[in-house]
Amino acid sequence: DAMRTQGFVASLKENFGFIKNAESDNEYFFHYSEIRDADVRDFERGTEVEFGSHYDARNDKTMAVRVVILPKGTIKTEELLQTDVQGTITREMREKRSSGYDRNSKKEMYGGSVRQLHEDAAKEGDESAGGAEGAGAADAAAPGDEKSQSAGGKKKSAKAAEWQFIGDDVVAGEGRRPYTPAEGDVVMFDVIRVLASKQQRATNLRFVRA
Repeated sequence: DAMRTQGFVASLKENFGFIKNAESDNEYFFHYSEIRDADVRDFERGTEVEFGSHYDARNDKTMAVRVVILPKGTIKTEELLQTDVQGTITREMREKRSSGYDRNSKKEMYGGSVRQLHEDAAKEGDESAGGAEGAGAADAAAPGDEKSQSAGGKKKSAKAAEWQFIGDDVVAGEGRRPYTPAEGDVVMFDVIRVLASKQQRATNLRFVRA
């Protein structure tokens, strides 16, 4: 095809399925007869694929055609923007429960927020003997507390200085013990951009001090 698109298998039905575009939220219908060089049994939710597109005028929709499987890890889904950012937890995660909730399955945690510490306040917190006074000062001086900053500032708004995170973004603590970020905790983290949604997110959160 002149134009080939990459994506992930979103769902599989009896003789057809849907593919989610890796660069947008669009989903494309495909029939199993359009699978090339593979068997439908090789497909599962999340399988990386490449496909062409065909507009079906009768149904007024664009379909995926000539679908081929890509090696796992081919599609880049995230872009690393910043590393080793220091911040404070402003909102704790909560558990996501669906209609088919199973208390024995792995908990899905979401909705946490972390705010970048002001550089000077972060340094003060690191040098403080107890750490508590420094952490308080850092929180008070966080860039998100002002609607705007000087032209020379790195951040111009609260939105730019605060990111959300989910359970999978949190790194285990010492001895691989689970770490659950609590409001007020100081953490180190990286910032990524999710290519499909264009949204930024905090990830790789590591505990620094309470």
